[in-house]
Amino acid sequence: MSRRAGFANQDVERPLLFSNGRNGSERPAYHVNNPQSVQKVRSLSYQDKFEALVNYDWRGDDHHFHVLGGASYEQYLNDQISGTARNGVSNNFFSFNFYDNSLATNSVLSDLIQPWKMASLFGRVNYDYADRYLLEATVRYDGSSRLAPGNRWGVFPSISGAWRISEEAFFESARDKVDNLKLRASWGQLGNSTVLRNDFYPYIGLVSSGTHFGVPYYYQDKMISSDITWETVTSTNVGVDLGFLRNRLNVTADYYWKKNNDMLSQATMGNLNGYPQNKLPFENVGILKVWGWEISVDWRDQIGDVTYQVGLSIDDSKNELVKYQGASSISAGTIARLEGYPLRTIWGYQTDGFWSSRQEYLDYKAANPGYESYDWDARLDGGDVRYVAQGNPDHRIGVGGGTPDDPGDLIFLGNENPRYMYGFNLGLQWKDFDFSMFWQGVAKRKYVVHNDIFYPVNYDRTPHSELIRLGYWTEETPDAYFAKLVEYQTYNYQVSDRWVQNGAYLRLKNVQLGYTIPVPENILQSLRVYVMGNDVWEYTKAKFKALDPEVSNNKNRNYYPFFRTWTMGVSLTF
Repeated sequence: MSRRAGFANQDVERPLLFSNGRNGSERPAYHVNNPQSVQKVRSLSYQDKFEALVNYDWRGDDHHFHVLGGASYEQYLNDQISGTARNGVSNNFFSFNFYDNSLATNSVLSDLIQPWKMASLFGRVNYDYADRYLLEATVRYDGSSRLAPGNRWGVFPSISGAWRISEEAFFESARDKVDNLKLRASWGQLGNSTVLRNDFYPYIGLVSSGTHFGVPYYYQDKMISSDITWETVTSTNVGVDLGFLRNRLNVTADYYWKKNNDMLSQATMGNLNGYPQNKLPFENVGILKVWGWEISVDWRDQIGDVTYQVGLSIDDSKNELVKYQGASSISAGTIARLEGYPLRTIWGYQTDGFWSSRQEYLDYKAANPGYESYDWDARLDGGDVRYVAQGNPDHRIGVGGGTPDDPGDLIFLGNENPRYMYGFNLGLQWKDFDFSMFWQGVAKRKYVVHNDIFYPVNYDRTPHSELIRLGYWTEETPDAYFAKLVEYQTYNYQVSDRWVQNGAYLRLKNVQLGYTIPVPENILQSLRVYVMGNDVWEYTKAKFKALDPEVSNNKNRNYYPFFRTWTMGVSLTF
C-alpha cells in the first residue's frame, strides 16, 4: 500500500494603469488625452489545490488487483478593483491625488469578485486475469460551488474492459500471422460546470449601483437561476488493437459517440422582450451529440544499419445540436449554435459572378419585376456582385424570416468543423545521423473570412497583398477574384459562396536532421547538432492564401502573420 498527498498554491498580482482617450476606450497610460484622466486596476488571484491518494496492489497467481482512492480540493478567488479619476492637472501624473474629486462624476470606483471551489472524492479498481481479461471501474463524487446549492454534487461513474484474444489457447494457430489482437470497450460520464462563475449568487458580481436625485441605490442587474445543475457528458467507445509481423506493424481503430446532456448556456429572452441577453441567467438548455472514428497505422523495422518508423493516422467526427433553447435563428455568416444542425454552420448567399454594367442590372430587373439586389439597388453598377434569388427572382434579396424553414435567399454553405484530419510521420536513424518529418492536414473544411479583410483598401488605406495577387474587377478583367475597387463598401462582401474559403490543406509541419557527435563519456553523455524547420510548406485550396488555414477561428483584419521558422541548434547531455 502506498499513500501520497500534495498541496499547491499560486498567487498572482497584476497592477495595471490606463489613460482614457476622448472616445472612452482603454489605452496605455503614455497616450495623451483631454480631459486628463487615469484608470488604475489591481487584480489579485489566488488558487490553492490539495490532493491525497491511497494505492493498494495485490497479485496472486493469474489474478491482479489494483485499487486507488483519493480526494481533492481546489479553490480560486479573483479579486479585482479599479478606479478612474478625471480632470487632472496633467497627463504626466498617475496619482489620484492630482485629480479633481469635487464632483462625483470625476471619480469612479468598481470591483469584481469571482470565487469558486471544487471538491472531489474518487476511486478506481483495476483487475486483470493473466493479462488476458482487463477491467477498470471508476467513480467520482464531485461538488462545485458554481452550481445551485441543491444541485452542487454529482456522481459520475465509468467502466472499461478489454479482451486480449491473442492470449487465448484457441488463437495459437493464428499467432504466426497476428501477434496481438485486443478488443476494447468503455462507457463513462463526466460532469462539467466550468462555463459558470457564480451566477446563482445574487450578491456577488451581479449587483450594480446608481444615483437618483443624489440618493444612491443598489440593484441586482442580472437574473439568477436556482435550478442549474451539472452538464453531463456520456461517452462510449469501442476499439481494436492489432499487431502483425512480430509487432512491426501495429493498427489501432476506435469508434466513439458522446452525448452532452443539460448543456449550460444563458437563457433566451422568451417573453422578456427588451431584457439584455447578457443579463439573463444560465440554464441547462441543450443536448449535443458527437460521434466519430480514429485509425492509426504504424510500421517499425530495421534494414542493415538503418532503423526507420512510418506512421499514418486519420480521424473524423460529426456533431449535431439536438436541442438548444432559442437556437433557431440564422443570418449571413457563421452561426455558432443552431438546433438540428452541426455547430458553427455557415449561411450565405449564392452568387453568379459580377454585373457587367448598371444597364445589365436594369435589364434584368425589367425582365423580373420586383427583383432588387440586396440593399444596393440605387447604386449597383458594373463590378458589383450578382446575388442569386432563391425561387422566383421577384423579390428583394434578403434573409426571409431568418430561420432554416424560412431562409429567404440564404443557403447552407457548410460548417467550420474540420473533417478527415490526417497525419503522417517518418523517422530514420543511420549510425549517428537521424532524420524526422511530420505532415498534417485536413481534407474537408469551410471557413468564413470577415468582410473587412476583403475590403480592397483596408482601414490604414493600404491595399493588401491578395488584391495584387488575385486582381479586382475592371471592364478589362471581368473574371478577377475581387469586386471593383470601392472603399468601405459592404454590399460586395456579404457572406456568400464566393467568399467562403475551402479550408482543406496539407502542411509539412516539422522536419529535422541531426547528427550526434561521438564524445568521450567522461566529458559528455551526448552532443547533438541539428537543423529544424517548422511550418515549412503547405498546399491549400483556399483562394485567400494570406491566412493560415490551420487556425480555426474566424479570420479578420487583426489576424496574426503566419511564419515559417528554421532553427539550428546544439543539444548537450551531461
